Amino acid sequence: MATRRHTTLWTFAITSIALFMVSLDNLVVTTALPVIRTDLDASLEQLEWTVNAYTLTFAVFLLTGAALGDRFGRRRMFALGLTVFTLGSVAAALAPTVEALILARAVQGLAQYAHPGFPHPIGGGPDPRVFRNLQTSTAEYSRDDPHGGDYSPRRHKEHEGH
Repeated sequence: MATRRHTTLWTFAITSIALFMVSLDNLVVTTALPVIRTDLDASLEQLEWTVNAYTLTFAVFLLTGAALGDRFGRRRMFALGLTVFTLGSVAAALAPTVEALILARAVQGLAQYAHPGFPHPIGGGPDPRVFRNLQTSTAEYSRDDPHGGDYSPRRHKEHEGH
């Protein structure tokens, strides 16, 4: 039982870190657009493509990623997606031209389909068992809590006298 809870918590931590990486990457790119414009001498259209290349490739490969996750396993696709996303991030950081940056952002979007933090249609995306097991694990930590883990103000008022 402890091993299953340990595995569930590690799975949750790793997927949370991966989601943080993606969010941070998008924040950095958005914040760096003025610097990208001056350093790479990018036009407004090229800056738009820098942001949109990621979104478009992610949207285009969303269904394909769900099918590949079902066929080859979500863990394998997650590892592959995280590796490709990291390589795309390195390529984006080292991009000498705006065209190379746009291509690297497209590679990042291509890799993002394998990330389990986003829901995918047709059965892909997060494995519901992971989140159900996580909920069970956290409930075990709070079983001695008289509120049952519910910290809403209404619950506290109900149990103040207990």
